[in-house]
Amino acid sequence: MIQSDDQDLESGALRGVLTGAMAGWIDEDLVKFFADVESLAGGLREHGGTVRDVLKKRGEIRLSPEGISGFGLGAVDCADVRQVCGNIVTLLALGVRISPTGTPRYLLARKTAGNTDAMRQLAPSLRLQVETTLIAEARGPVIVDNSWWSFLMDTNKMITTHANTPRDEAGPFDEVIQALCGERSTFLGAVYNPDAVAISKSGSSQVISKRPEFRSFFPFPVSDLALFSHILREGEYVEPRLIKEMTEGHAGVEARGWSPADRKKVFDRFRGSNGLHVTFFKPWPFKKAFRIEFDRGRFPEGDRFDALLASIRRETRFPTIIEPVPQLQADRLTKQVASLAKLYGEIHAPRYPELFFSTRTKG
Repeated sequence: MIQSDDQDLESGALRGVLTGAMAGWIDEDLVKFFADVESLAGGLREHGGTVRDVLKKRGEIRLSPEGISGFGLGAVDCADVRQVCGNIVTLLALGVRISPTGTPRYLLARKTAGNTDAMRQLAPSLRLQVETTLIAEARGPVIVDNSWWSFLMDTNKMITTHANTPRDEAGPFDEVIQALCGERSTFLGAVYNPDAVAISKSGSSQVISKRPEFRSFFPFPVSDLALFSHILREGEYVEPRLIKEMTEGHAGVEARGWSPADRKKVFDRFRGSNGLHVTFFKPWPFKKAFRIEFDRGRFPEGDRFDALLASIRRETRFPTIIEPVPQLQADRLTKQVASLAKLYGEIHAPRYPELFFSTRTKG
């Protein structure tokens, strides 16, 4: 921790003390930081080849065939923003679905109410509703910019939060939760859409490095995404497995938000023997691996699955673009919500000064 004696907040002396103390602390901590990173990178460099050899011998690393024709891919993404001004909070969620030909479909949702805890805690539910609606409606292969597991965890959290929030504050979100989990659940429509393929930008699962035969190779577990990015070669993928086998944590289903029949559907999709599957695929030597979560019935082993990998390979062929191109396009378009939010903020202060007012000094 950095400490200094109390001094005048505006004095240049205090800024100098903080700058000096901070510089010294950073110098010392960077040495420790590089030691931590080096120990993990060293494990990958030293033992990555061994891990690869073991997995390849077991048939868990495979090579995708060349010369396969793919198909067009669309993408869905959503961004949300919480615009706070005085006593008014406006939540905006902007979702975009890009067709394989690049045509966007927008879906914008808004909630405006007083500045309450509910407006902060339940804000993600609006994004979930918009995003799952667009996914459920999609026809044809479409990339989902998230993990199905994350969708489930986020939805569970929103159901729990809504149930534990006072009714006078939770009311504005009743229809949102109902849309997510009610009779025509957008969540179920999304996760059961066989054309929807989830490709998350980050990966936190550490399943492989925690296997007993590999644990001693690493000072602490390394993510599957980092491990496969390091050991897979161009065109290689990992044997598809059930999502429950390649994701850590318990895929619980919050009982309060679902009917018994729908709760079983959610459970079967994530925990059942015919549930969602996961693979990791490295399309190019200059790319990281991608975690791909998909419906095994729609993309079984063979031509259809090979075509999915070929399509992802085609959409990731540009060295300067990290993700598949449709995923990038959807992401860029959803970021417009930040500019839209300004239309719901301080510009209305002259008309409603008793509600819209600044709470902090700017500049």
